[in-house]
Amino acid sequence: MKIYRRTKTKKKNKIVTFVLLFFLLFALFTVYILCFVDPIVTKSVYAEIDAIATTKVSDAIYDSLKKSGFKYDDLMSINYSQDGKVTSIITNSVNLNILARDVSTFAQNYVNEIARDGVDIAIGSFSGFSFLAGRGVKINFKLVPIGSLITSFKSKLTSAGINQTLHSLSIVVDVNIAVVLPFRSENIKFSTDLLVCENLIVGDIPEVYLDGNLIK
Repeated sequence: MKIYRRTKTKKKNKIVTFVLLFFLLFALFTVYILCFVDPIVTKSVYAEIDAIATTKVSDAIYDSLKKSGFKYDDLMSINYSQDGKVTSIITNSVNLNILARDVSTFAQNYVNEIARDGVDIAIGSFSGFSFLAGRGVKINFKLVPIGSLITSFKSKLTSAGINQTLHSLSIVVDVNIAVVLPFRSENIKFSTDLLVCENLIVGDIPEVYLDGNLIK
């Protein structure tokens, strides 16, 4: 009877030891994944998406400018006083809205294309070692566009010499994309800023109006 109890006790101890060892290994594996593997994979995915999306959004802006044919004078109007001094620079809101709409349409189509194709990340990135990132066979990650793209314009004045000012108009496109990773989902936001047009203005620039905001 005692031999039976000892055998039963040893069996329970082995089971308890096995369970504890299993959870210990699982905890160590989880810590390794979260602390070493996940950051490298996330960084690789972000870099890949940023590179592809930035190129595609830039293409969308180029396509929109090519379609509209807008130049500086189509988007901005410079007002002068009777003595030839610059009094203000005013945007053509109609043409800017047309350009922003076209950019949003082209960019959304490109982003949907990226989401459909996904991004390929080398399996070496899952090792947790930086020197193996980008090596090995590729694993495809699907993307999901979140919400809509946001387009805005940015005006910049830069001194270009005595009584000369370079006025630059850029368009900014903000995109939000979700990527489904093996361990979690990650929302990636990025912004692309591209020059639309610029013009060298001779004379003092007292103020610039852009989208209703006064920029000194």
